Amino acid sequence: MSKSVWNKNFTLLFIISGLIITAFYLLLPIWPLFIEEVIGADRKSVGILMMIFTGSAIVSRPISGFILDTYDKKKLYLYSTLLFILLVFAYYFISSLNYLYLVWGLQGFIWGIATTSSSTIVVDVIPKETRGRGVGIIGLSVPISMAIGSFLSLTIKDKLGYDWVFSLAIAFGLIGTLIILFLKIPKYKSNKHFNLRNLFAYKAIPIALNNFLITLSYSSIVIYISLFAKEINSEHAGIFFLVFSVAIGISRLIGGKLVDKSGPKKNIFAGTLLLTLGFILLYYTNNTLPLLVAALIQGLGFGLVMPTFQVMANNVVSKSDRGAANSTFFIAFDLGVGLGSMLFGYVSELIELRFIYILSACFSALALLIFYYKIYPEYNANLVKE
Repeated sequence: MSKSVWNKNFTLLFIISGLIITAFYLLLPIWPLFIEEVIGADRKSVGILMMIFTGSAIVSRPISGFILDTYDKKKLYLYSTLLFILLVFAYYFISSLNYLYLVWGLQGFIWGIATTSSSTIVVDVIPKETRGRGVGIIGLSVPISMAIGSFLSLTIKDKLGYDWVFSLAIAFGLIGTLIILFLKIPKYKSNKHFNLRNLFAYKAIPIALNNFLITLSYSSIVIYISLFAKEINSEHAGIFFLVFSVAIGISRLIGGKLVDKSGPKKNIFAGTLLLTLGFILLYYTNNTLPLLVAALIQGLGFGLVMPTFQVMANNVVSKSDRGAANSTFFIAFDLGVGLGSMLFGYVSELIELRFIYILSACFSALALLIFYYKIYPEYNANLVKE
């Protein structure tokens, strides 16, 4: 396999990931507003919606991880992304909160399969010597897509309505799905049997749980920032996501090189400190300028931390267990986003919305302490040589 990161498969995966994630972020930012404006439900419903989505993804991830390690990765990736996009058609006919719960829950199950597939395939086509840089670069598709998707979503929703957002999500998603047909995926099939133990990568669990604390706080940004911007009378939630996403992209590039060169320690230290500072700034924010400064700080922090934890999870397992490792990592990710969205939804009903950012700062600080005293020493002891 070529030692260059930018081989044909990697380039195609970057494009596919960008298109599919753009489709996802066209949908995600509008749900809090859709639930309030169209369905007329309260903010707790937003948290329940996200918990249904992430709960469904959690159920599918262990199964998809096992299938990826034993069967055809390309077919699983293709079919799951296609089904996810086809279900978007159902949103033209949304009539109740329960209907939204049902369709978004089905998409959560399929999204768990699709994202576990893409993450595993990406690691397979990147040489270990450049794994940090490769994961960092492929991760650029996330902030770029988040910026494009979130900005277009909120802008088109305001000017043209929700149906146009759904149509654009379908278009992006179908194009990305078609490109999957051109991938050529290396095969590392194992002979392991289907049982509970083979559904998880146990050495990756502590790393995944450390990242769980980060994704708890992440949910306060991606789910509730549009409502928070509305509360402080700012009309720039779309620009927040743009700044946030650009910052994630910059820090991913820098952080990926640092991981390859000197390991994960510097990234996690700098990233968690930035996150803690950014959440404290959000708590004191009352207008657009500090909101956008916080977006910059948060983006830099998340861009350093989350891809570094993913690289760590893959570095403690063999090739034949990468599906299980990525499944384990993203189960914790989903739990963080789902439980965080529910927790912050209930908190915001009891007290002012800004208090969720003090809670998020505490989660980030706790993640740093656990990493320093527990996770980093264990990681060095469990590294797998390829």
